[in-house]
Amino acid sequence: MKNITALSVIGVMFLTCLAAFARACDSCAIYTARHARSTGVGSFQVGVAERFTRFSGKAEEDGVSGATNSQQYMNSAVTQFYFNYRATTDLSFQLTLPYIYRSFRRVSDGTIEKGSLSGIGDLALLVNADFIKKTFNSSSLSSNLYAGLKLPTGDSGRLSEEADSDSEPAGNSPAKSLLPSSFKPFITRHGSAENGSLVGGDDLTPGSGSVDLLIGSNLRYEYQRYFVNTSLQYVLRSEGSYDFRYGNEVSWSVAPGYMIALQHSYSASFLLNLSSESKANDRVNGEKIPLSAHDRIFLGPSIAFTYGLRWYGEAGLQLPIKSPPDSRGVEPDYRVNAVINCRF
Repeated sequence: MKNITALSVIGVMFLTCLAAFARACDSCAIYTARHARSTGVGSFQVGVAERFTRFSGKAEEDGVSGATNSQQYMNSAVTQFYFNYRATTDLSFQLTLPYIYRSFRRVSDGTIEKGSLSGIGDLALLVNADFIKKTFNSSSLSSNLYAGLKLPTGDSGRLSEEADSDSEPAGNSPAKSLLPSSFKPFITRHGSAENGSLVGGDDLTPGSGSVDLLIGSNLRYEYQRYFVNTSLQYVLRSEGSYDFRYGNEVSWSVAPGYMIALQHSYSASFLLNLSSESKANDRVNGEKIPLSAHDRIFLGPSIAFTYGLRWYGEAGLQLPIKSPPDSRGVEPDYRVNAVINCRF
């Protein structure tokens, strides 16, 4: 009975691996539900995954209207509602729909602007295949692969801000006709260099207007009460609204953990999450936007719990330990992750 209980609880721990969930555009990474070993064909999971991230300006120089960069900020809350259906022993399908709320303070047209926005983000459809399920005397190994599409269901109107550039002549204007055909306008992030804003339309927009490819993998190894979760995710972006294309993204995470409580009806675990996210430069009209790429590393603790065979929850805090030294924008101060999952 004790062995059955341990295997059941360990199985439920598979329900979730915070795979990437990383901020590239802060809502691009998709939460992927993991399945308990006892999950049968025709069963399904529903859940909510929440991420709150505080972004602020790091540079100290003065901006427009006396506003320092450190006074500009963005608070981003991304809530992902997901439904996962197991079609076969090794194959499942997931639908994820995010709801996004963002508040901000920035420089806009020479004045200080404070505001907020909310709305549905870009829906994601995933196919998840389990390809490793190995159990040894006192350890086990499990891994899966997933792939899918992110669809343009979110409002992408804010990207129009990034399409505007004072340095690029518009239409068939006389200024444009005088330029050589080889001329490539200098594009700056968040509009013109004089704007002074560190929070742009690419940060605020709930949607991208693009169809993007998602590929990822999760792996978990256990030895008695010790375990480690690892994940890898790649997002291949296409051109979206207003000729704007986000840079392709790679993220990974490693989270070793220990089960501090293991009972018949519940369990509790402690994890230490190390994660990384890297994004290439964004593009407008095919031209790279300087200083729009980033390479970040986060570290922080999480607490996970199970209740019975249906419920799983996790909550954690992560702090940046590496950030881009010359990014033209706000950078994360901290982020909080939380998830609740139920299996039927």
